[in-house]
Amino acid sequence: MPTFEEFAATEGMQLLAYDDHPDWLDAVAEFYANMTPFIGNCLRSGEPMILDIHLVDRPGLNAFAASFDDADVICLYRDTVRLIRATARGLVSQGLLLPHIGAENNIVKSRHFSGPPRQVLTNEIDLCDDPLEDIERDRLALHITRLAAHFIIQHEFAHISNGHTSWIGSQRKLALIIEMDDGHLESTKGMERETLEWDADSTAITHVLKIALNPEMFTIDGRTAWKIPNRNSIGDVGDAVTCVVAAFFLCGAYFASVESSLWWDLEPRSHPHPAIRMASIISAITLNISFRSGTTEKEADAHLANASSIIPSWLSLFRGHLPQKDHVPGFLDFCDNRLKQYDTVWQRLEPELRKFKRGGTLAPLVRTRHPAFPNNDVIG
Repeated sequence: MPTFEEFAATEGMQLLAYDDHPDWLDAVAEFYANMTPFIGNCLRSGEPMILDIHLVDRPGLNAFAASFDDADVICLYRDTVRLIRATARGLVSQGLLLPHIGAENNIVKSRHFSGPPRQVLTNEIDLCDDPLEDIERDRLALHITRLAAHFIIQHEFAHISNGHTSWIGSQRKLALIIEMDDGHLESTKGMERETLEWDADSTAITHVLKIALNPEMFTIDGRTAWKIPNRNSIGDVGDAVTCVVAAFFLCGAYFASVESSLWWDLEPRSHPHPAIRMASIISAITLNISFRSGTTEKEADAHLANASSIIPSWLSLFRGHLPQKDHVPGFLDFCDNRLKQYDTVWQRLEPELRKFKRGGTLAPLVRTRHPAFPNNDVIG
């Protein structure tokens, strides 16, 4: 296994200074502020974990996690925050997403992209990234952008801390997981890779929910519980949850557009099929809220009511530039069976990943009630 410096030299990878990219600087600084106590307790092969996060001079919305001889590394691609911010502003400009935030008379002009998502990622079309006319609507877009940046970093960190990269390194020459092929590095595919993505998504969404909801946290028998305040930096609990879903959707929809433009392509890929991935995220949000705060799943589901506006906003933003989603016979059965397959693969992978994980706990093989809420039927 090479050092990161050797790898970067071989790949012709140029690193950028964070000072020239304040959006990433803020996100990475906040990540370290939140996660340093956890990272400080992480071990790699019995030694303290070293985590470096680099910004690389490559285009598009992309990232990778890797484990090298000298350090665990997350690499973030140059254009990612700019693309997410322009897209978040475009989504919010449609006026459908949390319309109660901002001026009563909507003064924001709807924006539309002149090409499909693939052309956004390859910089083939010009994107308007100017602030929205309404300062509160623009603040909403920037909040979604912030959460999306955190989702990407936390997702990559989960690949490392949950042992994914080291496990990949035990199977292949390079202990590296990249989100999308970039013309230099190739993304692995198959059921095992989809299962690892499923796990990384679940881990990341827990951390992003904590940022959005700002709960008071306490621990009972090793399990973290949340006391969720009624208000947060963007509004009420439902507003915050909608922003979390929107942040994930921005990333997932772009990844899906590159992996396969065929909705009916049901073969295993790098990431779960977009319908399964979205359903898994919604399920993870409901589970986190109900399991960690002691509420019922029905009460947790109620916070997702406004999230239904995200997909119409996306369709409006890319008006006329998205492929039709044809009906696939038996699609719901396919989704249900694929989730069961992930669980089966996880039962096999979890003991192996436990050998490589850096700290914390992996998703349990057997789910139980939260010790803080023994009368709540929700298991996690």
